[in-house]
Amino acid sequence: MKSAARVAATSLGVHMPYNYVTPAPVLRGFFRSFSLREVPLEKPRTLLAQAPQRIETIAASVEARERGAFETSADPITRLTDRLDLPEAVAKPIWLRIAGVEGPTDLSFLESRQLMDHAFRADERCNGCAVCARICPVRNVEMVGDRPAWRHRCEQCFACLQWCPKEAIQFRGNTSGQRRYHHPDVTLADMVRSAPKA
Repeated sequence: MKSAARVAATSLGVHMPYNYVTPAPVLRGFFRSFSLREVPLEKPRTLLAQAPQRIETIAASVEARERGAFETSADPITRLTDRLDLPEAVAKPIWLRIAGVEGPTDLSFLESRQLMDHAFRADERCNGCAVCARICPVRNVEMVGDRPAWRHRCEQCFACLQWCPKEAIQFRGNTSGQRRYHHPDVTLADMVRSAPKA
């Protein structure tokens, strides 16, 4: 398998706003306490304003079938952790514990991230609208009766949590009431239209 550093060295990217979760600053319950990262609105606006030109540049490179090392984000620390196999030895058990996965798994670190969906749940506000199932890009969310169920092939895009109309989907214990992120130029109809069909 190629290292993350090597893959990054031959790639192009667009820097977008962060929409993942971060550990909440607590002394107890660290592995259960997470929050959605909230940043001042000016930062996402700046990133998004830069994106169209960046996308045009990338599209032109792809269309011209350019080859070579374009970009890399692999700093010395990333390369060192990759070389020491720390993602497998350290990060994997931590993330599985965060997700509430019981017992060991033979999956690699990258594969085991699909199990992170053990940490998702729908609270009492869920009305069974099935938006989460309709927008999941890998069809990982299925409706069982009128409740969502996650099937452990998650890509961690957080679309289910970010786009739930009732904000009923939570990650671990304390994302309730926290601001969800939506790209200002993307609508729920866009998300549903671009999702894979059953």
